[in-house]
Amino acid sequence: MSDIFEVIRYKVIYQNSWNDFVSRAQNTTFLFHRNFMDYHSDRFEDYSAMIYSENELIAIFPANKKDNKIYAHAGLTYGSLAVNHFFDPSKCHILFNHLLHYYHKQGFGQLIYKEIPVFYQENRNFSLFLVENAGLYQIMQEEDIGAVIDLQNAIHFWHGRWQNIKKAEKLNLSIITSETNKPYLLFKDFWEEVLVPNLKNKYNLLPTHTLDEIALLASRFPTHIKQYNVYYEGKIIAGTTIFEDKKVAHCQYIASTDLGKSLYATDFLFHHLITQKYKDFNYFSFGISNEHGSKKVNEGLLRWKMSWGAQVCKHNHFFLQLDSVHI
Repeated sequence: MSDIFEVIRYKVIYQNSWNDFVSRAQNTTFLFHRNFMDYHSDRFEDYSAMIYSENELIAIFPANKKDNKIYAHAGLTYGSLAVNHFFDPSKCHILFNHLLHYYHKQGFGQLIYKEIPVFYQENRNFSLFLVENAGLYQIMQEEDIGAVIDLQNAIHFWHGRWQNIKKAEKLNLSIITSETNKPYLLFKDFWEEVLVPNLKNKYNLLPTHTLDEIALLASRFPTHIKQYNVYYEGKIIAGTTIFEDKKVAHCQYIASTDLGKSLYATDFLFHHLITQKYKDFNYFSFGISNEHGSKKVNEGLLRWKMSWGAQVCKHNHFFLQLDSVHI
């Protein structure tokens, strides 16, 4: 492979090539698939890039533009530069320079880069390159605080968790999953009866996805997006929405009613997910504990996640000044 790269802007005519690349790249997830990225295309002006070498697609970069800034990608949990399995890691700096130079030539002044979590990555050369060259690129770095369980090593639940699990197991609780039931009805129960009221009452916020949006995405990616609800006497009392990919189970939403809390419904649910449903996966991710886009960490929420044996995992954000880029 030569060191001469051509960077072009993604267009709809390249959709099949893009999606085929996502299916075989070394550091992507299904969030990079255009059927996921484009569900809210009316909210984000896409400015993704595709990088070729000798007419072969070797990398993609999900991104959107706003004013004179490029975001990777503001509509996704993370963006990051995805490369094929044959890419030489020693050339990462050359490839990244070409990408940054391309956006600089398009008139953009800054790139906001959200690193894909380390437990999805096969190699971290781009992230390490950014850290090592922070001065060169006038990089500012921020981080969100996540929590993840390594499922292939011994898991140690805190004592309080075990107590609640034992109490919940004596109750007549049941778990129903979208894998064996009508997905829309389970999403509808969770969204309308638990998640939306919970967020509204506690934070005066709405979930990132509407009911129709999550149902649409689940219909497009039924093997990746799952819903697990807990019921008591026929009424939903807790639930979680799970995104699965690359042997990682990621909690997108978690919520419980007041009754669910008193019956330890989330303890019952997560004990099942961690020790049974996902025991053969590599990681179980609880997501970040920052408070709704801020730098402040919800310490109580983070402690709850760690009580399941999770370890802190940092999700890095990089802010790059593009006028410092040279090839």
